[in-house]
Amino acid sequence: MQSKSWLKSLHSEANMIYVQGHRGARGVMPENTLEGFEYALSLGVQSLELDVLMTQDNILVATHNNYLHPDTTRNSAGAWIQSDQLSVHNLTWQQLKDFNVGACRPTSEYQQRFNNQRSLQKAAIPALADLFQLLQRPENKSAWLNIEIKSDPINLGHTASVSLYVMRLIEVIEQFCMQQRVVVQSFDWNLCLEMQRVAPHIATSYLTSVGPEDAYGNNNIYPDSVWMGPLANAHLQSSLPEVIANAGGKMWAPYFDNLTSEEMTIARQLGLITYAWTVNELDDVDTMIAIGVDGIITDYPLIVLEHLRAQGKAAALIA
Repeated sequence: MQSKSWLKSLHSEANMIYVQGHRGARGVMPENTLEGFEYALSLGVQSLELDVLMTQDNILVATHNNYLHPDTTRNSAGAWIQSDQLSVHNLTWQQLKDFNVGACRPTSEYQQRFNNQRSLQKAAIPALADLFQLLQRPENKSAWLNIEIKSDPINLGHTASVSLYVMRLIEVIEQFCMQQRVVVQSFDWNLCLEMQRVAPHIATSYLTSVGPEDAYGNNNIYPDSVWMGPLANAHLQSSLPEVIANAGGKMWAPYFDNLTSEEMTIARQLGLITYAWTVNELDDVDTMIAIGVDGIITDYPLIVLEHLRAQGKAAALIA
């Protein structure tokens, strides 16, 4: 079975919307933790989104920032770490496991943004293999993963190389027989293209955020963008869904506020599965319903599920 067919089979309910837990359920549980992923799965979401970086000893781990986040990370002694001092790529897996990411630093900007997030006494950064093991449980047999690789083509050396990422990712996917239960996505289109070249049986998703180039890599779609690799400027001649479909992508993950009805119509005609990120406000959920997205990536999966269910738009929950 090819990647397109299993993805299509998982999105077979016409005019229904599927819910994906962003970093698990970041709004209510510590992000990218096994506890957060377990909570989101308990709600019945169809899939999980997570961020993946690679350690110094080439272990794929679920965490978002290139440097451990000072607003969510304590050391083994319980002290909050300092900003931009601990690069994930320069730490071994054994070193990384000693940090605690189970709570938000009090009064921090992050804590104020997610002030309903539950605090845990202890939560470790999990390996991707840990999450694959979670999905081996019988109760999670229908769930799939959207794995965002945090590759950085601007700051080379801050993350693993594209070729090493792809090699290690394929190894662990095949070790757990997850080829038809994962999508690999990235803002770095070089990685998507390399994954398609080396492992065309594994589906790819192209993340997009349209806007001017900035120092922080918040946007990846702009003229001469290094994030787009050999596809730079293709969007100036064609729509983004056309560029992605022609490149071999099976999914498109646009920032919700960039997405238009016209683009969504093109994506649907091309057979692209389209998931908008990160949709937390119910007014924005309603806009995505009207546009006709296939899925919504959200920090608050329960709230979005209940809202969709009330309108008869929620796809069937996993068994």
